[in-house]
Amino acid sequence: MSTATATAIDINSAFFNAKLCVSEIIHLSSMVVNENVSSRIEDVIENNWEEFWRALGVSINDDYEISNLAHDIKTKFHKNGFLICVETPLPLSFNGSANNYSYSLGLIQSQWLYGETIDECYAMALTWKEANLQAQYQRQIAEK
Repeated sequence: MSTATATAIDINSAFFNAKLCVSEIIHLSSMVVNENVSSRIEDVIENNWEEFWRALGVSINDDYEISNLAHDIKTKFHKNGFLICVETPLPLSFNGSANNYSYSLGLIQSQWLYGETIDECYAMALTWKEANLQAQYQRQIAEK
């Protein structure tokens, strides 16, 4: 078994154990060509305006001209990597620890993340999931 395959299996196992899935992967460098942005990126921006910019780590003004996006992604913001959307079930209740909880697959939460490599995105996804779970667990403890 190759190292790449072992890594893919490890990532798959970690995501399965974390109840985390990737619902979308967008490679920005291939989706922004000749000063044009793909319709999929336009849809993501339209439906997730604040999340899109937060994921890219870019601060923009309210009057940002979206027609500049194709040029800005590559030359101003220097974003050529991957934008991924990860999803996880929303915990309904915790049973003594942050890692022991009940959930429904009908209630999910999602997060857009950006990384220069897909491995960086996967690491960020696992970190997001753990931090999010800990925060929800702490809220439940505070409510008691």
